[in-house]
Amino acid sequence: CVGPGAAAAAALRTFERLLMTAGEHTWGWDGKAVKRKSWTNEALAASRASDPDFITAEQTWREQRAFLRNAVAALPEGAALRRGIESEWRAITGGDAGLAPYTAEGGAVHPVGEEVPCGPDGVTVRIGENG
Repeated sequence: CVGPGAAAAAALRTFERLLMTAGEHTWGWDGKAVKRKSWTNEALAASRASDPDFITAEQTWREQRAFLRNAVAALPEGAALRRGIESEWRAITGGDAGLAPYTAEGGAVHPVGEEVPCGPDGVTVRIGENG
């Protein structure tokens, strides 16, 4: 479904690693703070513009969607699996919406084994071959 060779196998592992995050129900964020306030359109608009809980919620949703886009982008360009997913995605969205890899605000796809800085304290993360 992705082609022969070590590079295709590595691409499939990256695809699987990124895709697995979609099933995690909270995406690592506790959204209780936004469930009990801002029930009118006006209050919601104000909260989305200035309330840190709402701003964080929207950022986590963008990050979650990025995992899906980046999973597809990790597959080789001509791979049957990628073409099939992109075709279905276009059918759902009516175009190419959401297919481009997410690279804004440090959300780039990092290769397996690459050390990635996390925060201002010098902490780094590296994802190995086994996830």
